[in-house]
Amino acid sequence: PASPHQRQSILDYRDNDVFRYTFGSEDEKSRRIRIAYLSDLLQCRLIRADMKNTEPMKDHSNEKGVRFDLLLETEDDEGRIQLVNLEIQNYQMSDSLSLRSQGYLARIVSDQITIGDQYDFDPVVQVMITNRIPQIKESYEDYLHSHRFFHEIYGERMVEEQCRILWVEMDKLENLEKKPIEEWRISEKIHYMIRFSHAKKKQKIIQ
Repeated sequence: PASPHQRQSILDYRDNDVFRYTFGSEDEKSRRIRIAYLSDLLQCRLIRADMKNTEPMKDHSNEKGVRFDLLLETEDDEGRIQLVNLEIQNYQMSDSLSLRSQGYLARIVSDQITIGDQYDFDPVVQVMITNRIPQIKESYEDYLHSHRFFHEIYGERMVEEQCRILWVEMDKLENLEKKPIEEWRISEKIHYMIRFSHAKKKQKIIQ
């Protein structure tokens, strides 16, 4: 019979269903993975990361439907609430990923705003996990790219900035192999697993 590691190596965590099941299940193990991963990735100490509805209702018949891979409401140890959308995207859609990510982020914000309020909404982080982003230069070795609202000339961050997009470019994850595995962060290990879980030549590192 196949060992646990051999059975594990068959899975491709880039597959939408496998990704949703691993990170989005309600069992204790999945909950712990979510909290550990997002705490490390977002550099905060989360105490919860609860699943929210991934298919918001349409407001009218012509509205384009949206299905988020994973939409989470997180809370850190200081009581701050934040919405996090985790999206696993395949390479074939790379040309439209930027527009797609902005559309998803805008939808999450608009769904929080109701008539009569003061545009007070919880911060939103859009995490886009994809193999390659053609628009980003090959010379950028880092696989994490954070995009936020900045002044075009002075580069100052927008006052009360509530939205950002974090790109995870998985094809550059092999650069992690240049440093000892003991120095890898939790989020780096999970990103590496997502990208290479199905690759036979990477199983020794993953195990």
